[in-house]
This record gives sequence, structure tokens and C-alpha cells, in this order.
Amino acid sequence: MARLVVINRVSKAVHFPRAAVSVVLKAAERAWPKRLAGKTVAVALVAKAESRRLNQAHRGQNKATNVLSFASAADGELGDIIICHEVAASEAKIAGLKVKERLEYLFIHGLLHLLGFDHQSSRQTKNFVQAEKKFLTIKAK
Repeated sequence: MARLVVINRVSKAVHFPRAAVSVVLKAAERAWPKRLAGKTVAVALVAKAESRRLNQAHRGQNKATNVLSFASAADGELGDIIICHEVAASEAKIAGLKVKERLEYLFIHGLLHLLGFDHQSSRQTKNFVQAEKKFLTIKAK
């Protein structure tokens, strides 16, 4: 069974929707058992400064971003999903969503990247969006 580890580097008052994303993680494990079985996925909630630093170091962009994913080559680990809580909260407010809903979506987005999905070409984007919709539907049940 895949395992979820949540690391909160922002505030104890900030809560990650662990139950909802655990449902998504289990569904992903059923869809890609060879890729996910027995793997750990770590999620870190970070502040803008850390998001900006990581985005600059790994993508050459000197700004905070909503989500970053880092695949792992270590046994037993799929990778890390880094979510900037401040950016997610701002995006949620603009979209009229609850922060919890935005965090769930960003987890799905990051997980799909760890599973090898990308959105560089139109074909990749189409596949990525289809997979996102599938997991958003699962999450909503």
C-alpha cells in the first residue's frame, strides 16, 4: 500500500486534507500498482520564500509557485510534492474555492507529475487533464 507523509512547514493552524488525498492516492495505486505499490509520497506545505527558492533552483524562475514535484530514485519512495500554502490560498480565493479544495487539486497535479504525466505538448496536456478529471471525480465521491 502506498503511504502518504505530510510535512507542514508553515503553521500548525494550516491543515492539509489528508483524508481526501489518501482516497486519491489509493485510486492511483489501483490504476498504477507497479508504479505506486509500497511507495511513499511526501507532501510538504511551504511558505512563499521556500517555494521561490526551490522554483529558482530547479526551474530557473525567481517566483513562488503553487506546486512542485520531485521524483525520487530511492527505493520505496515515489517522490515529493511541494505546495506553497500562500499561493494555494490566494488562488482558492480568486477562484471562489475553499483552500482545502485547492490543496486537493494541487496534490493531484503533483502526483500526476510523479507518475510521469506532463503538459508540455497539446497531446500531453490532453492526457494530463483527463487524468486530473478522473481523480477529481474520485475525490468528490
